[in-house]
Amino acid sequence: MRIERETILIVVLIGLVLAPMWYFALASGEPTPGVQLQSDSDTEIAPTETFLPTPNEVNTNVSGVVTWLALFVLVAMIVYTRRFTERVGRATDVLRLDDAVLPSWLTSEHRSVLSYWPARTPSAGLITLGLLTWAVVAFAGLLAWEGLNYARTQFLGVYMGMMLLTMGVWMAVYTTWFMPSITVAERREH
Repeated sequence: MRIERETILIVVLIGLVLAPMWYFALASGEPTPGVQLQSDSDTEIAPTETFLPTPNEVNTNVSGVVTWLALFVLVAMIVYTRRFTERVGRATDVLRLDDAVLPSWLTSEHRSVLSYWPARTPSAGLITLGLLTWAVVAFAGLLAWEGLNYARTQFLGVYMGMMLLTMGVWMAVYTTWFMPSITVAERREH
């Protein structure tokens, strides 16, 4: 897959904006020690130590940076899904419908069909839908198990987010391989 120059420029600009925001988010919190666990053998375990410095508390600055980052990722996913559906769904030859008889709801005196790509229904699409269906059911089961568990840990949001993300990918795959694509021209000033 080819990465365009504009995409690289956008990612660099987002990084230049988010880097100072992340620095101020780290500096704005009160200095609190990280979580330290003591075991029986007198060795310390620090589960909050990571390769990237992270704040010990979530304040408004940290949540703002995470929200902006999530929005940028969401927009990138929407753009990539649109490109995927257009490139894969319209990979076959277009059928010209110059003299074809089409349903009355599709054409009118102000609207005409320019091109039509039929649905392909490949076996790769069926296998992908099967795997995504299994993933949706697995995340839904994990979400239900976590919700009914007495511990109520922080994985509820992760399981719900992954389930919804997998359902969105399922819909994109179904739309790409199992629905026809139509280009319609319409005259607006009537």
